[in-house]
Amino acid sequence: MSIFLDTSFLFPYIGIDLYNNGKKKWVLADLKRLMQLDCELLYSDLSLFELYAKALKLDIKGDLNISLDEIHSNLIVLSKSNRFTKIDYLPQLVEHDIIRELKNIHPDTLDVIILYLSIGFADFFLTMDETLKKTITSSPFCMEWIEKQNSNFKICFNNQIFEILK
Repeated sequence: MSIFLDTSFLFPYIGIDLYNNGKKKWVLADLKRLMQLDCELLYSDLSLFELYAKALKLDIKGDLNISLDEIHSNLIVLSKSNRFTKIDYLPQLVEHDIIRELKNIHPDTLDVIILYLSIGFADFFLTMDETLKKTITSSPFCMEWIEKQNSNFKICFNNQIFEILK
């Protein structure tokens, strides 16, 4: 079994816990729990860029509690980790018409490409993006295409993966 992680789930690995209005959303303990599951954990190389870009944004706003040098070092460690499998975007065969359709449904290009890769490589896509999940699951085009590509594929939201894998 394989789980493709949306970028948000990797933040604790680089030293950034996720909170929403002061409430824990996803922290290092959650990631460690996920890493203990007997499954392959996948992520896109594009997530490395996205992690750095979001950390830089936090740093500029003064909301980063770790140095950018530490972030950079942690990204290197993540990219070399044996526990995670990095899926590179560029060497993959890409159906541009499908990417375009997904982009018409959901405005975030990185989300669309990461979702596209997850459908091709994983059983589950773990995301915190409610909008992405809602727009994709409410689109007959997307659901039909997903069924043709990977009939076992499921999109999981937040900690839902722990319930599914019990």
